[in-house]
Amino acid sequence: MEPGIVVGTRGKRFEVRLADKSYLDCEVRQRVKYLTERESPVTVGDDVLVTRIDNQNGAIDQVLERRTSFFRPAKGKDITKQIIAANLDQLAIVTSVIAPPLKTGLIDRFLIAAALGT
Repeated sequence: MEPGIVVGTRGKRFEVRLADKSYLDCEVRQRVKYLTERESPVTVGDDVLVTRIDNQNGAIDQVLERRTSFFRPAKGKDITKQIIAANLDQLAIVTSVIAPPLKTGLIDRFLIAAALGT
């Protein structure tokens, strides 16, 4: 298995950057989904161990422990969280001032989510 970091997602497929700076299009092994008790088994920013299937494809065999997570409450009355990103070192909030109008409450929500995820 090779170490990598999840840098993108497209549905059930994940783009993983390996230590040699190459990229693999990966699927998640079923055991990863069943062995984790996390709300989101794999998300952007996760450190993972992958098995190379060929030069362009691979499979995520293990998700390593997250240092931080950036999340929002899941939709509806469910008490779970929707993980947006993991292992963030910095967060930059970029917003418009005039069009669309500035929403200071949204900035507050981002700052609270960032503080809760550390």
